[in-house]
Amino acid sequence: MTASTAPEQIRKRDGRVVAFDREKIVAAILKATSAVHGGERPEAETLADRVVSSLELASKRELPTVEQIQDAIEKVLLEEGQSRSARAFILYRSRRSRIREAKTELMDAVEEILAEVEKGETVVACSPSEKMLKIGATASKEFYLKRLLPEEMADAHLRGDLHIQDLEHYAKAPNSFVIPLSRLMTEGYRTPQGMVRAPKRAHSAASLAAIALQAAQSDCFGGQVFDRFDTALAGALPSETTDHELSQAMEGLVYNLNMLHSRNGGQVPYSTLTFGADPSPMARRIALALLDAYEAGLGRGEPAVYPNLVFLHQAGVNAKAGDPNFDLLRRALDVAGKRMQPTFAFLDAPFNQDDATSVTYLSGCARIGRDRFGHPTTAGRGAIATVTLNLVRAALRAKRDGLDFNALLERQARLAIRTLHHRFEVLSTLKSHELPFLMGEGLYAESEGLDAQEAIAQALRHGHLALGFIGLAEALKVLTGAHQGESEAAQERGLAIVSMLRKLTDEASETLDLNVVLYAQQADKSAGRFPMLDQWDFGAVAGVTDKGYYTSAFSLPAEYSVSASRKIELEAPYHALCNGGHLTAMTFPAPVSDADTLGALVERMADAGLGHGAFSFPVDHCAACGHSGVIPADCPTCMAASGTIRRVRRVAGYLEALDRVDPGKRAELEAVAAHCDGSL
Repeated sequence: MTASTAPEQIRKRDGRVVAFDREKIVAAILKATSAVHGGERPEAETLADRVVSSLELASKRELPTVEQIQDAIEKVLLEEGQSRSARAFILYRSRRSRIREAKTELMDAVEEILAEVEKGETVVACSPSEKMLKIGATASKEFYLKRLLPEEMADAHLRGDLHIQDLEHYAKAPNSFVIPLSRLMTEGYRTPQGMVRAPKRAHSAASLAAIALQAAQSDCFGGQVFDRFDTALAGALPSETTDHELSQAMEGLVYNLNMLHSRNGGQVPYSTLTFGADPSPMARRIALALLDAYEAGLGRGEPAVYPNLVFLHQAGVNAKAGDPNFDLLRRALDVAGKRMQPTFAFLDAPFNQDDATSVTYLSGCARIGRDRFGHPTTAGRGAIATVTLNLVRAALRAKRDGLDFNALLERQARLAIRTLHHRFEVLSTLKSHELPFLMGEGLYAESEGLDAQEAIAQALRHGHLALGFIGLAEALKVLTGAHQGESEAAQERGLAIVSMLRKLTDEASETLDLNVVLYAQQADKSAGRFPMLDQWDFGAVAGVTDKGYYTSAFSLPAEYSVSASRKIELEAPYHALCNGGHLTAMTFPAPVSDADTLGALVERMADAGLGHGAFSFPVDHCAACGHSGVIPADCPTCMAASGTIRRVRRVAGYLEALDRVDPGKRAELEAVAAHCDGSL
């Protein structure tokens, strides 16, 4: 074959016409043969001549394309009996295709971010820094999916079998952290700019807490927690601290945690404060001041979204009249009826009793419990990562393909656990200096004494790896024709499914020698993504994929109306199974001014063995006149347009402004039926 018989030009994938280059064919063949048997150039030259010959006829009709040339290379290699070389070339070609596709998808995503596209009523990128970080997050996701994750894990995520939470942070940071505030209050801490000394007054103590929380947020992408905040702060303040000083300090803390946008460019840190179980005089005063500040809201009475407040409900401390902190419980109920916070963590639940002083409930629904390595408290520990199972997809596939659902789900759960372990292994290679606050300051359990260049594996093992799940209600619809609120048989099937998942996480804890837990995932980013993917593959299944969202974990569907007592009864057994976190939220149509009603519900939750309970209702605020309440459209007081109304809702366990909610969760909010009408 001479150069004169070869095509003169070829057409590239983007439509450009360029000169034919035979040397590129030789190089491609040489790579393939070298990967198998150390190929030689003369052999590659001969094979290239055959490829060019096969292109000659096609080039007389039209310009050959890159794809046609690659097809010809594969064909020639196979005809010459070089199947292994052909396989090597196919794999090389596939990798190059994935890289090209990733670049195209990435550029499309960047273009959308820069265009500040509106989806529904939700503006997806606001500040320049938020756009920049969104672009970085998008690029990180593509890199991890295409270059770092094993193919079976990446494919399972892309299909929607599972969802790797916070994929953009996969190799660089753990999720959440319980900050050892008592230590910081007594010892101070270092920042890159210098030493922060231990506080001596309420205002400086609150400021130190806010700074510490934001410093931790730089090393962790998820929730940051001050457990038993009242106790930690009380230990740092002099007894002569006045109520006015405490009031000003707590007001400043609430303002800071709602207004310092230090997370992901345009967000404030995910902060949680737990309190209420310390009967000492100073701790009680701090708790009351915190509740007062949260109830008052921001400058014009706007509802505060952060910090998430968790009231620690405990028999003999605050549960009954006559307990030393019962008045704190009543005050917490007053505030919760107006602001949806605090939520209530029940330390006397059967699964919490042994760990009452070493269990922490985070914002949303996560729970940090006992450490298999013996660290005595949750301070200095946290959640490392979460992978969420799509129960609905497993049910739909099992039904369509005639597969055993339990066997299919077990395979997917084991893959999810392997993904968690892979992430742990990747994060374990980080050096102490890469997490300068958590590890460099020795705040994470067993991180004291780590050299700057030392890997963090021995410290990170104290955290939790969480297997999450969503869509139990919809999965049961597919499997049994009813969800757990509609049928006793469905409830039994649901408990069996979750029990199986808990057994798998317990086994993984022993096999991997790590803290692997089952997490009742409050569906957030995956709530809308899963049904979209499933509708593509399985069509619009009534009451399942056509809703636009899947229900959080074991929760009853948002659209299902049920009495408060029945909801508590049905959801309580799942709390004991989900040792990585759980939440039952009682929904009202409007804020509740009757603390007795809420108190009765809290008591019912405690008696039923719930671990964590919350209240949910609309909280609307007019920015023009300050009117608060349920505002369906325009403000009824000043007639300001709906666009001036700030609407706060409980979303995936958190409070969130409605204009920041993704379409999947918005669809669920629109379907919500009130579980409580004032009666039990």
